[in-house]
Amino acid sequence: YAPDLKCQWPRCEWRDVTVLSIDHIDGGGVKHRKQLMDNGGRTFYKWIRKHNYPKGFQVLCMNHQFIKRYIFMENSKFLKRPFDKNRIKQYVREGVF
Repeated sequence: YAPDLKCQWPRCEWRDVTVLSIDHIDGGGVKHRKQLMDNGGRTFYKWIRKHNYPKGFQVLCMNHQFIKRYIFMENSKFLKRPFDKNRIKQYVREGVF
């Protein structure tokens, strides 16, 4: 997912594999891991290899993984704030994505 082994977030240069992880581009990671009965990531990474690295995933550093989760309200049952389209538009204007 990242031949150069770096975070795929625009302008992010993190290359330290200890802080990189696989992200579900369209969200749904929690649900997918539950389907796999994955409790810590190993099963998920084995699944990716077994399925020949399917589309729909990207490499992100953990900072940007959490920023993406917050902005797009992924796993929103834990968030207490309303969805803010203006915030996303502002991030797009500022080149965050």
